[in-house]
Amino acid sequence: MFRVSEAERLLRANTFTNDLHSSFSETDQLPFAHSLLANILKESGKIAHSARQYQKSIIVAPLLWSNVKNYCDLGGQNIKPALHGYDVPYDPKLSKFQPEETIFSLNDSGEAETSSSPGGGRQKLRKSPSKITRRRANTRVPEFAYNTRSKVRNSSTHRKSGSKFGTPQIPAPTPPERNRYIESQKYKLGSRRIHHGPPLSSVNKGSLSGSNTALDLITKTDSESEPMDVENYEPQTQQVRQPLVEIEQEPRAEDYDYVYEDILGYIIEMTGIQVHLSQYNFNEAMNALNQLTDKHASLPLSLELRGRVLFEKSDFIRASATFEEMHQQYPHKIEGLEVYSSCLWQLQKIPKLSGLTKELTERFRHRSETWCVAGNLYNLEKQCAIAVDCFDRATRLVPKFGYSYYLLGNELIEVGQLDRAEQAFHESVRYSPHDYRPHLGLGIIEQKRSKMSKALTHMRMAVQRNPSNIILQCHLAVVEQANGHEKEVN
Repeated sequence: MFRVSEAERLLRANTFTNDLHSSFSETDQLPFAHSLLANILKESGKIAHSARQYQKSIIVAPLLWSNVKNYCDLGGQNIKPALHGYDVPYDPKLSKFQPEETIFSLNDSGEAETSSSPGGGRQKLRKSPSKITRRRANTRVPEFAYNTRSKVRNSSTHRKSGSKFGTPQIPAPTPPERNRYIESQKYKLGSRRIHHGPPLSSVNKGSLSGSNTALDLITKTDSESEPMDVENYEPQTQQVRQPLVEIEQEPRAEDYDYVYEDILGYIIEMTGIQVHLSQYNFNEAMNALNQLTDKHASLPLSLELRGRVLFEKSDFIRASATFEEMHQQYPHKIEGLEVYSSCLWQLQKIPKLSGLTKELTERFRHRSETWCVAGNLYNLEKQCAIAVDCFDRATRLVPKFGYSYYLLGNELIEVGQLDRAEQAFHESVRYSPHDYRPHLGLGIIEQKRSKMSKALTHMRMAVQRNPSNIILQCHLAVVEQANGHEKEVN
C-alpha cells in the first residue's frame, strides 16, 4: 500500500490536487498517465476519483478500449460525451449511466453546452486541449456540414445556431457523393437570376482604384438593375452588397480521416453494449448485439461481448459456441478465454478444455488467462492442489486481474483453506469493486463459519449488483431463512 501511495504522489507532483503533473499536459503520454493514476486510485479504494481519471483518459484517447471497459465497470457515467471529446464532470452520487439525461450541443462560439446541470440551467463543457484531441478535431468535417457515423448514431450534436441554413440536420451523404454535396451548398441559388454586376467600364474604373474585387461580381443583389446604356452609365451611390449565398469553408476530402471515424463509431457501439453488460442489463446488451451489422458482429470484440452476455445469462451452450468461433477466427485473442473455460467447466467438456489448455500453455504461458483455463481443467479432473497452483500463478502474472482471484478463492474453499479464500475474495473486490462474484464467495465462507449475519450482508450485496441471477437469489433465500427472515424469503 505504501508503494501505491508513493506512485500516486509522484504522478501528482507532490500536490494535494486531483490533477496530474504539469509535465504530462500537451503530450501523447497524457491518456496513459490518467489510466495509470486511475488504476492506482482504484487499488486504493478511491472509486470515484478512479472513475474520473478513466473519464479524462477517454476524453483524450477514446480508442483505448481497456480504459473504456474499466470506466464502464465503475458506472460509465457521461461516457458518450467523453467519447466525443467533451468533459462532463463526474458526479459520484450517480451510480448508473443515463444517456437520455445528458444532452450536449455546440453554441455560437463553438463550445459545448449540456442541459444536465444540477440547477436546471445549461453549463459549458470543456474541450480537451491535448494534441491528440486537436488532431481529432482538425481531421473531422464540421458537424454542421457533414454527418459522421457517430453523429448519425443517436448523437445530439447540432449545427451552430447562427448558421444561415437553419438547425435541421442534413442527411449524411455517402463518401462518393461528398464533393457533389459541397458544390451544391456553394452554388445552391435555386431559380434566382444571377446578375453579372455593374458594366465593364465601372468595373475597370473600380479596379484601378482598388475598391472593387472579383468577389463583387457575384455579390450583386436582386434589387439592383443593369442599365441599358452601357457607355453613358454613371455609378450611383455605393450600396452595401450582400453575398448571394453563404459559403462555408470546407476541409479537403483528403484531410478527413475516414478510418479513424469508422473505428471510433465501432467503439461507440461497443461502449453502449459494455455499459449494459457492466450493469448486468443482459437483455438490453443482447438487443444491441443483435442490431450490429454482419461486418461488426464478426469482429473479435463483438464475439467476446456476446459470449460474456450469454455466459451471464447461464446460456452456456451458446456462450461456448460463440467463444469457440472467436478462438477459431482470431487465435491470437486471449481476452475472454478464461470465461470460455468456465463455460466448458459448466458443461463438463473435459476434452475441449484439455485441448485449449495444451494450446495456450504452449503459446501463451505468460498470460494470466492461460492459467485460469488450466486451473479449471485440473478442477474437473479433481486435482485441486494443482488447480490452486494454476490460479495462484495467474494472480502473480497479473496481480490486478479480479477474476483470477475469484477462481482461486473458489478452489481454496474446496480444499478447506477458508482464510486464504477470504483473502483472495477481498483482493477480487479490490480490483473488481462492482463484481457480484467475490461477495458470493465471501457469503459462502461466512455461511460455513456459521456467521449468518455477515453472510446475509454479502449475499445482499451480490444480489444488489446482479438482481437477475437466479443462483444468487437461491443463496440469499437460504441465508435469509437461516437468519429467521421468512417474510423476506416469501
